Amino acid sequence: MPRFKPISKNLDLQAQADWQANFERADADLTSLQTQITAEQQARIAVDSAHASAATAHQATQIAYDGASNVKQKIDAQQAQINNLTGGGAAPNAAEVQDARLGADNVARANVGTLIREIHAKQLTAAAQTATIKRGLNNVVTDQASPLNVSVYGRTLANLLGSDGNFENSVEAAGNTSGVTLELDATSPRYGGKSLKLTLTSSTSGNSYRSISSNIAAGKYYVYLVDVKNGNSQSIRCLIETDTKMINSSYHTSTTYKTVYSKFAPADYSSSSSVHLDIVVVGTATGQYAFADGMRLYEIDAATYAKIDVDPEYTGDKLADKFPYVDGVKHLNGATLRKHGKNQVPPITEWYSIHPNVKITDEYEFTINATSDNQNSIARISVLPLAQYVFAAPITAGNYYVIAEYDAGGGWLGQFNCAAQQGFTTKATTSYIDLIAVTANAGNFTFSKPMLTLGTALVPFEPRNDDYVFLPTMLASNVDGSVRDSVYWRDGAWRKLKRWNTNVAIDGSRTWSFSNDYTSYKVVRTAKLPNQQSWMSSDIFAKYDGKKLGVVNWPLVTSDSVTVDGDGFIYISVSDAESGWGETYTPSAAEISAYFYGWRMNNGTFGTPYNGTGTKTWVRWDATSNTGSVTVTPTTIASGYTPYSLSYQLATPIEEVIVGAEGAVGLHAGGNAVELGDGVIVREKVNPVVSSTPGYYDVNLATSTGSRFANRVQQINALYRNGVLDKRWVIVTDALGFGNQRAYISTADYDSTAEYTVTYVMLDKYASTASAIEAKAEYNANPKTVIDALVRDQADTQTNVSALVRSVADLYKRMKALGG
Repeated sequence: MPRFKPISKNLDLQAQADWQANFERADADLTSLQTQITAEQQARIAVDSAHASAATAHQATQIAYDGASNVKQKIDAQQAQINNLTGGGAAPNAAEVQDARLGADNVARANVGTLIREIHAKQLTAAAQTATIKRGLNNVVTDQASPLNVSVYGRTLANLLGSDGNFENSVEAAGNTSGVTLELDATSPRYGGKSLKLTLTSSTSGNSYRSISSNIAAGKYYVYLVDVKNGNSQSIRCLIETDTKMINSSYHTSTTYKTVYSKFAPADYSSSSSVHLDIVVVGTATGQYAFADGMRLYEIDAATYAKIDVDPEYTGDKLADKFPYVDGVKHLNGATLRKHGKNQVPPITEWYSIHPNVKITDEYEFTINATSDNQNSIARISVLPLAQYVFAAPITAGNYYVIAEYDAGGGWLGQFNCAAQQGFTTKATTSYIDLIAVTANAGNFTFSKPMLTLGTALVPFEPRNDDYVFLPTMLASNVDGSVRDSVYWRDGAWRKLKRWNTNVAIDGSRTWSFSNDYTSYKVVRTAKLPNQQSWMSSDIFAKYDGKKLGVVNWPLVTSDSVTVDGDGFIYISVSDAESGWGETYTPSAAEISAYFYGWRMNNGTFGTPYNGTGTKTWVRWDATSNTGSVTVTPTTIASGYTPYSLSYQLATPIEEVIVGAEGAVGLHAGGNAVELGDGVIVREKVNPVVSSTPGYYDVNLATSTGSRFANRVQQINALYRNGVLDKRWVIVTDALGFGNQRAYISTADYDSTAEYTVTYVMLDKYASTASAIEAKAEYNANPKTVIDALVRDQADTQTNVSALVRSVADLYKRMKALGG
């Protein structure tokens, strides 16, 4: 039976009743369905709530992650990786992970990632590190071995007293006296062969005094220095004396030389009619004496004046190093940069003192048959002040080492016995040490493999292996260093940015003409030099005696003045007394040339200028009579004469490759002792002579003029045979050398057909060079930049070698074409 009643088409009462019945049944069905739906919804909500709040629903093992594993397996694997990275927790590989966080320096990082980033940083490009290298020893510390790129800067010193203060020829350089007598003394020279001896004629004090009013200019700053040592007086000092004040140096009482100095500023002399440089001796009785040498006066800038006795780098011995004595005008010549080897002990043959009973058995080993105690040998080693060092050497019963410290003046500062491994820190004023190999008693002893290193790390023994750069060129500057030559390495070669032309001879070979006549002096002129600017106050004109001419604007109101005018000429004023030209006489061009060749004119009577009458006569500039005079105008330079010279700033700087420059410096990890110096002579030809000791040849013997080098020697760096380093030469430090060192080679190792050359540092630097005071060093901070630098240098080297090979091949072809 159907659920709903059929409805007829007739709209009668029956149909109406059926409609009503069907509606009630549908309403009942809807009510029932709604009740069921509500119940179902409430049940589903309850189930969902329970699922959401349940601690476990589906097991991770029941949930697939991919076709090969479920969620639990994947989570477990991820946890294992995390444990491996952090090393945390109680993971089975925790010890291994902690070890992975430990670097090669034995320092554990917080996590492995920190260590990885450290390693990664070394593979990235990093900025180069820089350091300023000062005169003398410097400590350059790096944790990465690296090539060292260096720029060296020019320096010029112009001693306004010329060479007078060397006291080689006359005491007149010291000026007048009060309470002392002056004499040249050959027993105590500091420079050259003589010094000035001041002997008291008063029982208390006396002094020499030299006027310098004509040497100084208004508004300028100066420093006056002189090396002094006591004889048997109480003290010696220098001072600057004006009308109103005295500016004293420190008092020196020691019998060893020391530099004393005073400075003065415009305010000290601007209102004074005279300025004197004094040397003062204080004593207790007549006849007491003291010595002086190396008297010099330098113009300085205001900044340097302010640093003197304020900045430690411009005080005491360090100031003296920056302003050493020089004859006249000197530029930095033969700059050198040396990195001392990791082991700073030199080979035995280069030790300062070797006992006669010593037998050298190896480069770093000797035996001694001591007949008593203290038959010692000494290695003298330059060191840094307030620096840590480590000494190590085998020590056995009866032999040991002592380290004694000294200041720059040779003053003893203390000493100590060394253990087999000994760390120590040098004192604030230590300049060098003596490493003394001591015999405690008589007997046979062996000393071997001494090692001295900068820093605190004990390192295995290695021979000393120095790196060096030798720059055989002249580098100049103005007074304050703002315009200076520089040297640097680029494109596989040492190059010089030349901003100065130095020591150009202004002699009789030039074309001269007369310009003006003034009372007691005349002005002459010659064309200015190539690439020379017009008047520059920084240009340096030096006379034949080394004294600096005053560079002024036109007109020249005194003698010994010079200017470069805009008309293209150099104008120089010359005193009538010095030239021999009479007050009203106008010299010819040839006679002006004769003056600049070193000849002085007179009228036939020595010392009387030619004024148009008498016999024109010329004598050498240093003559004391007419002996050797000539009556024909000289056209060649007088014997022994040094012409006027000019060092001038170039209008346009020039870059040039330095011929003969050699060497390179590499830093090792840790502390590096890097030394800036000057006065190096590169590859000078030498003449070995047969030794008085059979079986040997000698070079640079003081008693053999044929074997001597061109200059007295401070240090021999290397000897070469046909251009190749020859290590068979033995370099010796003793009194037999021409200077500090000599060298010898066995007859068996000597090649009489070879050309021998030497590179060395000269001893008498005052005659050839100013002091090097500054260089800039640049080095790489990580392996990547080191490798990049090495690759670049290798490419530059290959380029230069290929160019050289081509040049040699072209030369060979030309020689063959000429039948050679």
